[in-house]
Amino acid sequence: MSNRFFNITLSTPDGHVIGISYGGVQNILSIQNDETNRGFTGTSFEVIIHNENQTELSFKRKWNASQSNQLPLNIDKRFIMLRDTPGFYTYSIVERLKGWPISSIQNIRLVFRLQTDMFNYMVVSDERQRVMPTDVDRNNGKVLGYKEAVLLTDPTNPDLKGEVDDKYFYSNDDKDGKVYGWISTTNPLLGFWMINPSNEYRIGGPLKQDLTTHVGPTVLTVFCSTHYAGEDLAIKFEQGESWKKVLGPVFVYLNSNAAAKANPSILWNDAKKRVPNFILPLYSNVGFN
Repeated sequence: MSNRFFNITLSTPDGHVIGISYGGVQNILSIQNDETNRGFTGTSFEVIIHNENQTELSFKRKWNASQSNQLPLNIDKRFIMLRDTPGFYTYSIVERLKGWPISSIQNIRLVFRLQTDMFNYMVVSDERQRVMPTDVDRNNGKVLGYKEAVLLTDPTNPDLKGEVDDKYFYSNDDKDGKVYGWISTTNPLLGFWMINPSNEYRIGGPLKQDLTTHVGPTVLTVFCSTHYAGEDLAIKFEQGESWKKVLGPVFVYLNSNAAAKANPSILWNDAKKRVPNFILPLYSNVGFN
């Protein structure tokens, strides 16, 4: 899919986002993650809407009893691009049918991993934004009391030596996790932002803490997680129980400004302005009135 701002490439029928071309960069996403480690994989593909103002794509996987190694869940992952919008929307329709076996869900999330050699400045809030270490820095560091906490002993950026990196430093209450992301402070100056307009599709309420961004560079939206709470927040289904839920929409926003080299907050402040002005695209065949 493409508009005058950017191009997004998705694999079919898998439904993986394998490329985002923006700001003169052929692909701002990392391509190092193994294809077998990218989460949900669709088995069918459909164009839901395609006109001059909007395109919507659907990637589905339907469960049956022969798939005993997979979660008994029908999944329909959607991507929407609008004509004059520098970003795209994504949401998923998840459903269990009556009569299906007992099961539980501990984690549902949307994750993007960006180019390591581009995105080095991370923003979670006005107070938490900074230059970040890399995966290589973590691998060369010293693991502390648990694997997520690493002492940076020989980072590529010497200013970070002696610091501790831990992805849990950058968690947020869901009520505060409306927008966050990464900035490339090298040419071209780009921002990649996750915008969550609402908490009503998340599990756990506004005070539930969830991950936002961390070294990778990684940015994610968590819809359901047992982090910080344990099994009480897992979604548990009894034998035969039916269920349906729409997760999202989430808006992935892209921006660029040459002045951000001296002041990365320019891109952050622009992204924040998008939250109250969130444009809800037309949903198709969601199944709710």
